[in-house]
Amino acid sequence: MISIYEEVVTMIATIAKVDKSRINEKTNLFEDLDMDSLIILDLVNQMEERWDFKLTEHPELLDEMETVESLVAFLQCEIGGVE
Repeated sequence: MISIYEEVVTMIATIAKVDKSRINEKTNLFEDLDMDSLIILDLVNQMEERWDFKLTEHPELLDEMETVESLVAFLQCEIGGVE
């Protein structure tokens, strides 16, 4: 079974058009991968669809989720660690 982390990395790599090897827990989505707000919106939409939740219901958290690690931690809390 694929972990949440692995799925998120795959989504990010696909959307940002970067190799997975460039992505780790400390990767900053904005600074390291040059993702802009439109790319982030695409990522959020895919995550919401995949895990059936609404990140847009937590707008205050969007600014805090700059790294892969913080994004995965939020997902694990929001969906209860369900894969």
